[in-house]
Parts: sequence; structure tokens; C-alpha cells
Amino acid sequence: AGPEGGSPVLPAGWPWLMGAGGRGEGAMPGRFGVGMPDGVRLHVEATGPADAQGTAVVLHGWTLDGRAWHRQVEALAADDLAVHRIFDAVAATRNRVWRLGAAPVGWADAARPVYVDIDATLVTAHSDKDRAAGTYKGGFGFAPIVAFVDRDDGRGEPLGLLLRGGNAGANTIVDNADVLEQALQWLPAVPDGKPVVARGDSAMATCGFVSYARSAGVAVSVSLPIGDHPKVQAAIHDLHHDADAWTPATRPDGTIRDGAHVAELADVPLGGHWPDRLRIIVRREPLH
Repeated sequence: AGPEGGSPVLPAGWPWLMGAGGRGEGAMPGRFGVGMPDGVRLHVEATGPADAQGTAVVLHGWTLDGRAWHRQVEALAADDLAVHRIFDAVAATRNRVWRLGAAPVGWADAARPVYVDIDATLVTAHSDKDRAAGTYKGGFGFAPIVAFVDRDDGRGEPLGLLLRGGNAGANTIVDNADVLEQALQWLPAVPDGKPVVARGDSAMATCGFVSYARSAGVAVSVSLPIGDHPKVQAAIHDLHHDADAWTPATRPDGTIRDGAHVAELADVPLGGHWPDRLRIIVRREPLH
């Protein structure tokens, strides 16, 4: 606000503003850019008379008038490092919030693994949206892949997202690896020695994804489609008749799950192209 109703007095450091379409000396320009200390450039719109008693300058963020958003998109697209800056900003913000007490249960405990759950999901589109396509379930829409950190309190916190057309494959190695990479970038610094485990269904049970995760220092826990591995299926069949190999299965709270048992294959017959040090845990229980 200007003194006693005069022209607006801009704060120190206001030379950051680069006018575009000013309205005369001492007037607030209608549109200008703001260069932030980290190099990110935002766009500003100012309306109202230059001699107004109060001046509000609003920097747009995630939600803004569609007439202005295209300029921000174009600016970000022209900056090769924009995405990396956004990732760094999100990671820094989450790190700060977690330090203030919002970290997941047991985050500081180096012996307690942190689980990153990755999964593809179907999102229905009710009209012909960009990149919408038919899905394997006969619907129409999108098939994004998402990653959440398991907070161990009944909630998941988003770590990564890849938007994809509805006809994208769930087990596409490069897509799953992309989302895992996002998750690792957005996750605050993991305490030394604390294991990071990526969990997923059979869509992640590919040699390429498991190898990529291993190279990033991440353990993997996935569901193996035994129908795709005849040797594994045969090994499970032989194991079924060995009563000494099976142990009662337990729930997360430690109680016994009635009728359910688990066992581990002594050999991992997946082939030499898979990484070493793999384990195959088998569970059996009555149909229900």
C-alpha cells in the first residue's frame, strides 16, 4: 500500500519484477514475471488503479485462471531443469514437514524398512479426453501408475505419478522404473542403513524392473505370476507334499491365520537372467 493513499511502495528486492505492458511511470504493470531465488520464474497479474490505497500482488500456483496458466506451462517447458527443481522443492518441503513431526511411524528407526507401494490404476473418462483409450477391462480412460509410501498408520502418502493412456501396459518396465525413480527423488533422506522396499503386484514381477530396483539400492517384494513360470509351478507342486516345509501364516498383528501356511522354495528356478539373492515365498490356504 502506498503512503497516505499514494502510489504503491514495492518491497525491497522488487527489481526482480520485469514489466510487460506497464501503464506509465509509477504505475503497476498489468503483467510481469518474478524471478525466485531458486531460479524458478513465476508470472504475476495486477489489476486496479495505480493510485489505489491497497495493492495485492498474487503469485499463481497450482490453481489459477486458465487464461494465465499457459504462460507458466510454456516457461516450464522451455526450462530443462524445471522438473528437477520441482522434485527438489517437493522433497525439501516433505523433509521439513516430517522433521516437524509428520514423519511416518518408525521413520527414524534404521532397522525398520520403509515400503513404497507402486500400482497401476484405471481412471474412467466419460468423454473423449486427451490420451484416453480403451482399457483391458473394457472401459475407457486412463491407466496411471502411482507410488505411495506406507506410513503404517492406515494412510499412504503420494510419492510419484505417471499419467498414461488407458491402453498402456501395467507391466511396462520403463514406466514402473520411472515412478520408482520419482518416489526416491521425493522421499526425504533415508536414515543410514534403513532398507527401502518397493512393493507391487505381478505387474512389477519382471526381470528388468527387479534389476533396476536392485541397481538403485532398493529391495523388491512382488507377486509372482506362477502361470508364467512352469518350473516354479512344478517346484510348488513338489513342495505341497512336504508337510515339514510349511509354517502357519500369521497376520500383521502376529495372530495365526486359520488354514493358511507359508513355505520358501529352496531353489529359485527363474533363469540366469534374473538377479541373484532372490527368494520365493509361497502361501497356501483354502479357497474362499
